[in-house]
Amino acid sequence: MSSKRLMVGIALAGILGSSLPATAAVNILRSFAGGAGDGEVPRGSLCISGPTVYGMTSMGGAFGQGTIFRMNTNGSGYSVLHSFGGAGDGQTPFRSLIISGTMVYGTTYNGGSASDPGAGGTVFRMNTDGTGYVILHNFDGALGGGTNPDGALCLAGSTLYGITTAGYNPEGMPNNMGTVFRVNTDGTGFSDLHAFPVTDSSTNATDGMNGHGTLALSGSTLYGATSGGGAFGLGTIFRINTDGSGFGLVHSFAGGAGDGALPNSPIVSGATIYGMTSLGGSGGGAGTIYRMNTDGTGYSVLYAFAWDGLITGGTFPYEGSVILSGGRLYGMTTQGGTLDRGTIFRMNTDGTSYGVLHSFAAGPADGSEPYDSLIPSDSTLYGMTTSGGSAFKGTIFSLVPGTVSVAGDLPGAVLGVLRAAPNPFRSAVSITGALSGQRSGLARVEVFDAAGRRVRSTRAPVVDGRVGIQWSGRDDAGMRLPAGTYLVRFRLGSASATTSVVLVP
Repeated sequence: MSSKRLMVGIALAGILGSSLPATAAVNILRSFAGGAGDGEVPRGSLCISGPTVYGMTSMGGAFGQGTIFRMNTNGSGYSVLHSFGGAGDGQTPFRSLIISGTMVYGTTYNGGSASDPGAGGTVFRMNTDGTGYVILHNFDGALGGGTNPDGALCLAGSTLYGITTAGYNPEGMPNNMGTVFRVNTDGTGFSDLHAFPVTDSSTNATDGMNGHGTLALSGSTLYGATSGGGAFGLGTIFRINTDGSGFGLVHSFAGGAGDGALPNSPIVSGATIYGMTSLGGSGGGAGTIYRMNTDGTGYSVLYAFAWDGLITGGTFPYEGSVILSGGRLYGMTTQGGTLDRGTIFRMNTDGTSYGVLHSFAAGPADGSEPYDSLIPSDSTLYGMTTSGGSAFKGTIFSLVPGTVSVAGDLPGAVLGVLRAAPNPFRSAVSITGALSGQRSGLARVEVFDAAGRRVRSTRAPVVDGRVGIQWSGRDDAGMRLPAGTYLVRFRLGSASATTSVVLVP
């Protein structure tokens, strides 16, 4: 994701390693160590049963292909229950487990065939003590089926439902663009309820393409997302009955300033669907939070994550969905926040009172770049990050929601005089400033040429009231700019300051 941070030609002035104060205390319960004895890079969310949490990592373990683990909610008792990647086993689980009684169920994105290490994934089950691991289904694309399940399962009675993102046959040719499937908890009765068709176009007014995320079950109806297809080619929300009948699109995402694009997993509460999109929206395409009725009416964007202004409110929620707890929506973004390492947020279901509960700071004391969703238990939220922690290989954390910092609300911040040295400069110039009334945040930095054209734009974190960058005299494309005078402007909320620098041949 670093390519989205626009860091070409600019290095931050040695301050990224510092941690910043958060608006609510995150407790790091586990830092993944990786290697043969531990997992790393967890891309899913947790499931909780009583005092125990269960989850998966996409890498690490004895074969380097991911793990299943359990741990007490206080961080004690951590153990790896299964390492993926043995002969005929699944590989790289990208999402989450579900639990029913003393059994957990899940999917892997790859693996499942001893003769084909790149096979198309599995459905599996295992006892909660780590015994009785068995593969219920191998996705090999045979007979027109799907491959690469991209989401957690949902369970109704003794039937599991899920979604695949592709459908390749054993010869590597596409059968379809993903499927909705069901299978009994004992592995019998597997069938595809719907196959997203292969087309010559990215648009399809009546169907989606590339199933994405986890299905939501409401009564006898499943709701899900596709990352492509629909009337605009930017993804859909669909519904289908559990017997495979009644398939239809609920919403086709249009992107742009008025709508999201590339939707994540939806959730259903009564007659209302809530969800997030990874892209689109009026904040520079950094994603949205939306709601609509289950029949597709009443669609509205509740919040647009802002990329082109302050990003302290979070940006780009790449995989996760919102959750509904205590009448409020909670979620995470993969980027944004005071150090652009992701956020935990909360808002009302009508879109009001959006605020950040925590900005991830990375480093050994905090996580970084969460991908999936939070899980509530009593008054505590639990989640995982793909990076950060003592080994920089991901974390498990808990958080008790507290004070909220409203994005962009920076009362009383004053940015002092900017200092540049050396000036004039040939290879690089350091530009620094100090703020009063604001100890942390993320400043927008812009460089303009003598004609007033913006040639460079980036962001710099504020740590302990100080902010700074080092500029190499290059534009956003990394090209060396001609000699001359350039105006540098720092902005943080309503506070701003400018200075001029001279680039010499």
